[in-house]
Amino acid sequence: MGETLHSRYKVEILSGDDVIITLGAPKTTSVLNVITMAQREMSRIPTASHAVIRGLSGKTVEIDADDGWISAHIAAIKLRT
Repeated sequence: MGETLHSRYKVEILSGDDVIITLGAPKTTSVLNVITMAQREMSRIPTASHAVIRGLSGKTVEIDADDGWISAHIAAIKLRT
C-alpha cells in the first residue's frame, strides 16, 4: 500500500461526529504551526470537541479541544514522522 502525498495539510474541526469547519494550510507551513492553528480555531468555536489533522503523507492525528501544549507537540511529532 503506497502513501499518497498531499500538497496541503487538512484540518477538520469537529463537534462529536459532525464536521464544523474544514481548513487547509500550505505544505510550507510547519507542522507545529498547523497544530497551533487548529487549537486556536477550536478555542474560538465553543461547540468544538476535537480536531483531526491530515499531514502531507496522509497520516492523521487527533487533538482534543482541551489538550495543552505538550499534547500538541507530541501530535506534531507523530504527524511529522
